[in-house]
Amino acid sequence: MANDPEHEKLIGYRASMNPAQLGVLRWVAHGCAEARYEGYSHRVSAAALRTRGLIRISGHGTTWRAEITASGRAVLELPEPLPRVKRVPRAALSSRGDRPARVEPKSKPLSKTEQLMADIAAAGGSLLVPYWREDGQPDLRQRAAAAIRFGKVPDGQRLVMTHVSGGKLELRLEADPAGMELAAIAVPARLTKPHPVAGRYRDRTDDHLVSRAAVSRSVRIVHALSVEAERRGYEVSNSESRDRREQTRRSREAVTHLVIAIRGHRYQLSVTEEKVLLRGDWEERRRANEAYRNQLYTYVRTERVKPYDSEATGILSIDLVASGPVREGRPASWRDRKSWTLEDKLPELLCELELRAVEDDQREAEERRQQEERRRRWEQIMEAARERYGETYRANVLREQAAARREARLLSDYLVDLKETHSGSVESSEWIEWIAGFIERLDPLTSPPAMPVVSEPTHEELKALLPQGVSPYGPERW
Repeated sequence: MANDPEHEKLIGYRASMNPAQLGVLRWVAHGCAEARYEGYSHRVSAAALRTRGLIRISGHGTTWRAEITASGRAVLELPEPLPRVKRVPRAALSSRGDRPARVEPKSKPLSKTEQLMADIAAAGGSLLVPYWREDGQPDLRQRAAAAIRFGKVPDGQRLVMTHVSGGKLELRLEADPAGMELAAIAVPARLTKPHPVAGRYRDRTDDHLVSRAAVSRSVRIVHALSVEAERRGYEVSNSESRDRREQTRRSREAVTHLVIAIRGHRYQLSVTEEKVLLRGDWEERRRANEAYRNQLYTYVRTERVKPYDSEATGILSIDLVASGPVREGRPASWRDRKSWTLEDKLPELLCELELRAVEDDQREAEERRQQEERRRRWEQIMEAARERYGETYRANVLREQAAARREARLLSDYLVDLKETHSGSVESSEWIEWIAGFIERLDPLTSPPAMPVVSEPTHEELKALLPQGVSPYGPERW
């Protein structure tokens, strides 16, 4: 067992796990029965455990489920890793044998970036700070960027900066996929039947940002990514083809070669080679140059267009085409280096996409919650406005009835005087009869008055009763 590579790998997983990941693994092992976690922070740790093959995840949102694998149970059965023992200098040993003398540690003040990391950890791993520097206050956004740039982030973690509403910046510490032992993604050395997405990428030569010599390698990388993504249950596709006559691409970032959709979240990837031009643009310039040269006399010299890959370096990279919310301090590009190849970084790329999908799930859930809260508040305001409209309507009816009652009394007094004075007059009899009928129709107390039926108010009638900025047409316009 000691020389078993699989056992050694599990020991490495156990040693590299942080407390949050270990807690989530134990929680999943017990069937996720306890309502222990709130929000989506535990799903980030779960995504990291999944990439190591320790758990399986299905569903999303309210249907999200996690199940431990045999490797995960084996990791939990491993003994706790021994704590590191700090060596004591020989000078610190006492004269009585080899017992170390008590050495008081020197208190070293924390740097500004280290203090920021400590504040984030003390806040539970997430801290909200002002996005823009306030007068007399430090620029925490720049300080966080410095912590990332100079390696002040704690080992095994990474610092994520997210711009949130209200002019705030969320600083969050989470597990770093780059420090995890992720399962390798096999890239075939030779490919005879590429994945359909890889085949379409190969055939769309106008969209190539790699040299002719690197096409085979880039196709194999796209093939490996597509196969692994589909194995994990994700959707893989090419970008929609565009008419080059309608749109001229001006930048390398505008070209999308591969789209991976995780639970409806689409992540666009571009495969590029250093110092290689977009082949389609180069082909257009070459054809235009040849047509121009053919129209001139043979003795007129024209400039020849250099091959689009004349300065190719062979260094390939895969970049995330910018879309969705900005994630400051997060990896968005993976490329060849002296210490590794792009193929070695494919597991980290997929892990980053999975972590982004968890964050996007959380963001969409929060947006839905805010939309529901906005709709609920709008409905409450509208109901209060309708109630005010009904009260106003009934009050107006009451005032009209009271005014009619006063007028009916006044006319009744007149009718009494008229009858007393001219009751026997033939000329007044018809007039007296009409006045009596009019008073009967005018007086609201002639018959028992009922509660007035309030008609449905129009949008314009409600608008005058709503607070400023609230639209009667729906919460979307609020």
